[in-house]
Amino acid sequence: MLDIKSREEEVLKYWTEHSIDDSVRKKNSGGKKFYFLDGPPYVTGELAAHHIWVETIKDLVLRYKRYRGLKVHDRAGFDVHGLPTEVKVEKMLGVTSKRDIEERIGIDRFVAECKAYAGGQAKGAIDSYIRFGSSLDFKNVYLPYENYYISNGWFIFKELYKKKLLYKGLAPLAYCPRCETVLSAQGPEVEYEDTTDSSLYIRFKVDLHRSKDAKIKLDANTYLVVWTTTPWTLPSNMAIAVNPKELYVIASTGHEHYIVAKERLEAFASATDLSLVISSEFYGSELERIYYISPLEKEVPIQKTFARYHRVILSEGFVSITEGTGLLHVAPGHGPEDFKLGKQNGMPAFSPIDAHAEYTEEAGVFGGLKVPAEANTGVLEKLKENHAILFEGTLRHSYPHCWRCHSKLIYRATEQWFVNVQKIKKKMLKENTKIIWHPAAATDWFADAVANSPDWCVSRQRYWGAPLPVWACDKCDAVEVMGSSKELMERAGLESELFDLHRPYVDRVTFGCKNCDGSMKRVPDIFDVWYDAGISHTASLRAGEFEKLFPADWITESRDQIRGWFSVLLRTSVAVYGKTSFKRVNIGGMIKDELGQQMHRHLGNTVSVTELLGIVSADGFRLWCASHPRWLELKLKSNELTEADSNIMTIYNVANLVKEFALLSNNDIKKLRKPSPAKLQTEERWILSRLNTLIEETTSNMENYYVDVAVKDIRDFILEDLSRFYLKFAKQRAETENKAGLKRISNITAYVLHRALVLASIVVPFAAESMYRELFGVKDESIFMGGWPRPDKKFINKALEEDFAVLKESANAILYLREQRNAKLRWPIKEATIETSSDSVIASLERVSNQLAMYTNSKSIKILKGSASAKEVKPLFQALGPAFKENAQAVADELKKQNANAVEKEIDASGYFRLHTSKGTFDIKPGQFNIVENVKSEKGASARYKNTDLYFDIDTELTGEIREELVTREFIRRVQVMRKELSLTRMDSIALYIKVDEATKKLVQKGNDQIKRVAKAKSIGINGKVPDDVQMKGFDILGAKAEIGISKMEKRVQK
Repeated sequence: MLDIKSREEEVLKYWTEHSIDDSVRKKNSGGKKFYFLDGPPYVTGELAAHHIWVETIKDLVLRYKRYRGLKVHDRAGFDVHGLPTEVKVEKMLGVTSKRDIEERIGIDRFVAECKAYAGGQAKGAIDSYIRFGSSLDFKNVYLPYENYYISNGWFIFKELYKKKLLYKGLAPLAYCPRCETVLSAQGPEVEYEDTTDSSLYIRFKVDLHRSKDAKIKLDANTYLVVWTTTPWTLPSNMAIAVNPKELYVIASTGHEHYIVAKERLEAFASATDLSLVISSEFYGSELERIYYISPLEKEVPIQKTFARYHRVILSEGFVSITEGTGLLHVAPGHGPEDFKLGKQNGMPAFSPIDAHAEYTEEAGVFGGLKVPAEANTGVLEKLKENHAILFEGTLRHSYPHCWRCHSKLIYRATEQWFVNVQKIKKKMLKENTKIIWHPAAATDWFADAVANSPDWCVSRQRYWGAPLPVWACDKCDAVEVMGSSKELMERAGLESELFDLHRPYVDRVTFGCKNCDGSMKRVPDIFDVWYDAGISHTASLRAGEFEKLFPADWITESRDQIRGWFSVLLRTSVAVYGKTSFKRVNIGGMIKDELGQQMHRHLGNTVSVTELLGIVSADGFRLWCASHPRWLELKLKSNELTEADSNIMTIYNVANLVKEFALLSNNDIKKLRKPSPAKLQTEERWILSRLNTLIEETTSNMENYYVDVAVKDIRDFILEDLSRFYLKFAKQRAETENKAGLKRISNITAYVLHRALVLASIVVPFAAESMYRELFGVKDESIFMGGWPRPDKKFINKALEEDFAVLKESANAILYLREQRNAKLRWPIKEATIETSSDSVIASLERVSNQLAMYTNSKSIKILKGSASAKEVKPLFQALGPAFKENAQAVADELKKQNANAVEKEIDASGYFRLHTSKGTFDIKPGQFNIVENVKSEKGASARYKNTDLYFDIDTELTGEIREELVTREFIRRVQVMRKELSLTRMDSIALYIKVDEATKKLVQKGNDQIKRVAKAKSIGINGKVPDDVQMKGFDILGAKAEIGISKMEKRVQK
């Protein structure tokens, strides 16, 4: 049996040894440019199934573009900087903190280890991509750790600076306590995972003295009640927010009074087990002038300084009453929404947490505690001591975690560098309308992401990354931004450009301040790794390429990149160049496991490329994934992958048959000839029509990037039209054709397969190349050196294709009946009957009845006109007359023609059936007709083709003629099976030995000539002596016992 994967390895070796990819690129060097910008994947482990899906779509489109003669720029790229790599290297070095890196390992060694690791991972990823058939440019990959890339990134950054789109500001951002850096909550850096946290109702005592101007009556021992799952943020509390338009109440126990939202009172009372009575009711707006006392005022002394801020503030958008108490604790230093609300109310963003995620001295007694774990415990203990907790429970909820180390994140106010997205948002939205998105709905998805984008924090507090090119004076506020490595060299007076622009080398470059006698030193931050990806439209290009290539003609990545790569690409290009950096995008979905769960390495359910190759061939996986709509979720089902490999085997079997036809007819198919339209059989005209329709439609689909439609059409053509249908006719014809007829069949099958292989090669390149070289290629030639086929419209016959569509539907129904009645397909049946009311279907069946008979092995096809439905619509004139008057007859006539099942379905759905007649459109209601059951043979079968019902029946009577034919065909089949078992080709002649009873002998003798011709038997011995070296095999036929054996007859050598 053919080993598909071994064959793929052979093809891969051939491509490498003969530099096929280079030859294809050279061939197209004068073609029109096509710039594909590769979305850089992270290289922090073995690639997985989802990487190969994306790469397959990229490769498939790019192979097509090369076939069309385009000069394709398709430089592969990889993301190498940032936490993904740092976390891996930390584990390798036994590092647990930034202190370890700086004090024990050293930044220089750590960065060198990161670079070595990233380079090795990129090499491994390239090998995996190539093994799965990717033909991207892997000889000139772009790696953001290279100096030219970093320098290009500095150019972009300085342009942003010059356009005043950069600023340094304070903001609370997602912060990883373990990695000790900010993360972007807008992109993939923040992942939400289910976790269990404290669920607390906490009371804040109302300060009656300062609340004397309150709009509501307040008694002693009145409390504002908040709910929180993050007690570590309470030392930074500044205010309590309520919704001004919602109702609130004071609910009393008798001696204590609690303010909560009316709608949350029941949940609050249930949780706290308090017996409460409502004493007053009011809107949130009436709580505005109420002040309170922090429950941690004693433990966090600075809270007394902040007492002037401790009041109720109003926010309709921020405060929801769907959970908690309807009162929110506000800590501007620990949340984006809190920060915004605090800023609106003139409150400071207090955040007493240092870079090591530990409370500072400003946190009072909590100083030194690790946030969030130790801090939560410490704050909780003090709240209990102060009797501030009304309820303590736990809550299982989704909480943000670090995308790489999976630590729980905190929000911490820090000074960072930002790109002002708000200034360019309007232009980004305008440019988005110029981008062609697939699917079209993604235009709105992306517009929504852009419209809701905050300013972009591009700075990170780590080591392995492109350094920010910002130098600040250590004495004054002077700042300089370098726009390239060369500019830095000139400004600092260096003899040459730095050999490595990474930390710590770039940190050592200092120069004098222009404004004072201070020294300009680089700020220690590095770029967000998404900045690397976001500038790839420019940074990945070498000298002279930008002017020729920008913007990219096409990009594709998964849907999660709408808020990731796609967004940052557009931000940077609009900011610097005022326009989009890409013209067209194909959105991808995500691969899930067999149970439908998202695949993640930390869940252990990803399927690596090594594991994938243990399940399916590279071509099989490509065929499977590319056949599905790119933007939908895709479950990795092993049975579907096995089926895909089976499809590949079918294509190889087709190629073997084409080869046999060539040998039988002595036809040199390496010299392909276009078939002549004259003297073609009906099925030959059909397969040539289908082929050219396929070429026409596939070309259109690929031009419009409907990749899955194109792939599915190619797959269906080869497996269904060619293999299952046409070749069945071809094999039957070949049994009776003369040499000229055999050559015609050989030429047609070779021509169709050759062109189909070119189409299929973009999907299954290994199999297509292997078959092409064996059947059609000359020395050192590749299928990819040729061109994309053009449709020959003189062969296209839509009416004939329609006829064969009816044939297929009818054949399926007849074969179903044969199976039901145990009438084996190799045994002829007397007659197949088809009944339908459609004149057009009858006409189609009459034109292809001979082919239908051949395909279903029927001696005769009977076509009848009549009602094929088991149900009929019977108009009730006594009801139609009064309702439709002069139109009643027209309504009745048209109603009779309707499909009863369709009428019933529409009545059930809408209460009426809309009927279109020559007199107009009318709504038919129940009571104006009856559905009548027709009595048809219970053994028959029904089918439906384009709203037309067909009824089928077969007659399986074994007449004398059929018995003769049956025996002949059965013996031929048995011989062919034995030939295959003995590895004989169709060219090998045999001697055939048969042992049967006398009655069967007579039947065999009547088919003697046909058996000889089809089975390539030079002699047939019936019930005679069998040589000792011939193995006989027995079987039953028509209730009798039979045995056959064969031996290969050696060719005589002429002397």
